[in-house]
Amino acid sequence: MIDNGRHFELLRSLAASGVRFAAFGTAGLLLRHAELRSRYALGDADVLLPVGQLEGFVRWARGRGGEVTSWGEPFVPGMAVHGRFYVRAVIDGLLLDATYETFLELDEALREATACDGVPTCSDEVIWRAKLRKDHQGALAFASAMGLEVPPGALRESQLRRQAATP
Repeated sequence: MIDNGRHFELLRSLAASGVRFAAFGTAGLLLRHAELRSRYALGDADVLLPVGQLEGFVRWARGRGGEVTSWGEPFVPGMAVHGRFYVRAVIDGLLLDATYETFLELDEALREATACDGVPTCSDEVIWRAKLRKDHQGALAFASAMGLEVPPGALRESQLRRQAATP
C-alpha cells in the first residue's frame, strides 16, 4: 500500500513554520489531486521558495533533525548559493528539494499558490510547466497514466520551446 502521508506531514510542518514556499512537482500534483495519492509513491517532495527564505528553511529542517546540502556539500549560513538552484534536506529518511532559482516567475507562482491540505501548492499550470520543461515525454506519460489533463497553456509553451530548439 502506498502512503505519502509522511511527506505531506513534513510539508504541513514547513507551512506551520512560517517559511514562505509552495509545493510543486509530483508532490504538488498529489496535493491538488487527492484521488491520486494512493496510486503514486513519492520519492521526494519539491518546493519553490524565495532565496530570502533559504536560511529559514535550513533552520526548520535542522530543527527537525535534518541534514541540508547544496550539491552534496553541507549548507552553511552565508554560503554562495547563486547558480546552485536548490538545496536538499533529508529529514527522517525523506527527501525535500527546495528550489530558489528557476525559469518560473517565482513571486507569481508563490502569490497564486493555494492551500491544499494545509500546504501552499502551486497551480496546475505552474506545476505542469516545470514538469514539461524537465522531461516533456515523461510528463505526458505521467499525465496519461494518472488520467490527468495537462493545461493547454503549459502544453503549448512546451511545444513552442521544443520547436524553437529543433534546427
